[in-house]
Amino acid sequence: MIVLNEQNKTQYKVSSAFLFMIILSFTLSLIVQGVLTLLGCGGLVFVCLSSLCSPLSICIVLIFSGKKDGEDYILVKNKKRLNGIAVLLAVFLSCGMFLGFGFINSLFSQLLYRIGISVSSPEVIITTFRQFLLALFCLCFFPAVYEELFFRNFFIKNLKDMRFIALILINGLIFSLYHRSLSQLLYQFIFGVNLAILYLKTENAIPCITAHFLNNFAIVLFLYLGVSINFFALFNIVIGLTVLCLFYIIVFYNAKTDKAFSKKENPASISYYFIPFGLTGIAICVLYIVLGAVNI
Repeated sequence: MIVLNEQNKTQYKVSSAFLFMIILSFTLSLIVQGVLTLLGCGGLVFVCLSSLCSPLSICIVLIFSGKKDGEDYILVKNKKRLNGIAVLLAVFLSCGMFLGFGFINSLFSQLLYRIGISVSSPEVIITTFRQFLLALFCLCFFPAVYEELFFRNFFIKNLKDMRFIALILINGLIFSLYHRSLSQLLYQFIFGVNLAILYLKTENAIPCITAHFLNNFAIVLFLYLGVSINFFALFNIVIGLTVLCLFYIIVFYNAKTDKAFSKKENPASISYYFIPFGLTGIAICVLYIVLGAVNI
């Protein structure tokens, strides 16, 4: 006899929400990109408006899930108050990832090219202040807010009874696949894992939103200013990894007494209530990456 307990219910809710969000995001993207193509829109406008389909899909899914649960997932409801340490951790994480692991995307693309896989990505050119503002909101602000509300504030909050390692790895994996970019896959996985750690430590979505925004903002700002950074420079990598080490030291200080990292007596594990919807969503993302983002 199958018993539908609270753990099964939450896994069913999270996995089905993830699958619905992926399908909705793909559908909206196809419609919007088709309309923009017919209108002759291209360049930055095409990229920015297309990118809004994802946060819009997340917003719809969170509203729908909130109505079913009698909760408001759109508003940021934090268990702990925002403090200076949480903000510092957000800055350390964004700077550490940007400098310490910024080389991974280029390196991974080069490795793929050597085995016969060429990775295509949209070219973003920002020359005017209006274009900068457009990119700031479409590529930095909205993705940072709504992705963190879903992947951290909704996903982790509902699966908090899982083992720590399993939770952050699954969260990082789904977060990276969701972006559907082969060249960014490894970077997004590492970033997603660290954002999950940050959320568990602070029990507050604002630091995660801040770190996510700063990471995207740095890229957009340097494109606008025409500044090129050598991510392969040893100095940059050392500085970035040093900052990340400081992030981990602060996060795991007194980890034994921290409820977020302490061992749970009866930790939940991934059950078949997660598998049908969760794996289907993952499969769709993988298929998109193989067929849409890679030219073999």
